[in-house]
Amino acid sequence: MVFKAIFPKIIIGVVFVCAAGFSSAQTTFTLKYFGVTIHPTGDRTAALQPYKLDKEAHVVANFGAFAGVERFVYKNYISVKLIQGLFTDCSGGWCSVTHLGARMLCYEKPKHRIYFGIGPAYMVRNSWTRFGDSYQTSGFFNVDSTRNFGVIQHKFLPVSFELEYDWVITPKNQLSVSFTPGIPLACILSVGWKHWFSIKEYE
Repeated sequence: MVFKAIFPKIIIGVVFVCAAGFSSAQTTFTLKYFGVTIHPTGDRTAALQPYKLDKEAHVVANFGAFAGVERFVYKNYISVKLIQGLFTDCSGGWCSVTHLGARMLCYEKPKHRIYFGIGPAYMVRNSWTRFGDSYQTSGFFNVDSTRNFGVIQHKFLPVSFELEYDWVITPKNQLSVSFTPGIPLACILSVGWKHWFSIKEYE
């Protein structure tokens, strides 16, 4: 199965990037609460989404978190970031997302920074086929049965994006907001804390 083939590679990548990141002077750690999914045009499966804030599920509440380790490879401008998320999806079931991306600093002022990230992502969730005939699949996700997690839906995305805004509170601590666009299907927002383990000054 695709899931069994890809999952060990993700684990190896997670361990490698974390180890490399923490050994670097220019390393950050982020922890963000994931609380909102936005469906710009509504969602055809709105009836299956218990935490929707409107009838057509334009806005849906989620419950979970993203943790990230970021290592800068060129001054404070270019970095590699690993993000792992675990949360409830729009159906109220569990979901996991792993993302490894290259990032660059796009805007910087003394109190404000904006980063753009791009890279692959792998998503696994409790299969919505558990809703029986109430769920009509679009065919976007692959479906597999696993020993430990039951029936899952999963998808490898070769390209995914992230926009991050950081508001500097102290030199090493920032309020961080991430926006992941999935237009026209779904966009997600998460808010949390970003910490720099150490800071280098560059000319």
